[in-house]
Amino acid sequence: MTTDSVTPTASVLVVEDSTAIRRLFEVVLRDVADPLFIVANQDEANQLLATESIDVVVMEPQGPNEVRWGLLNDLKAAAIPAIIVTSRVDEQVQAEATRRGAFAFLSKPFMPAELQAVICSITGASDR
Repeated sequence: MTTDSVTPTASVLVVEDSTAIRRLFEVVLRDVADPLFIVANQDEANQLLATESIDVVVMEPQGPNEVRWGLLNDLKAAAIPAIIVTSRVDEQVQAEATRRGAFAFLSKPFMPAELQAVICSITGASDR
C-alpha cells in the first residue's frame, strides 16, 4: 500500500468481471484514485465514460470465453490511458494489448504497489 502522504489526483475507472477482484481494486486504489469508479463490464464502463472525466482505466479484457478488445480500442481513440490487469499473460495477448494502446500490462495476481506506481506515473503523482 502507499503511504499516507499520497494525495489522490486521478479519476480512475476499473472494469472487472469478478466481484472479489473489484473489492480488491477498491482497497488497493482508494489511496491513489479520486474519484474511483468500479464497474463489472464494458457497457457500464461506456455509460460512465459518457458522463465522467476519467484519467486512467484499469481493465481486464478477458471475458469468460474470449478476449474483448472493444473498450481498449475506444480508450485509445479517446486518448485515455489503460492498464491491463489480466490472468491471461501469454506474449500474444500482451503484444496485442500494447498494439491497441495499453499503457501497462500487469498479470494477476498483481502487486498492489506496482499498480499504484503505474497510476502515479500516468498522473504525475508521487507515491513517496
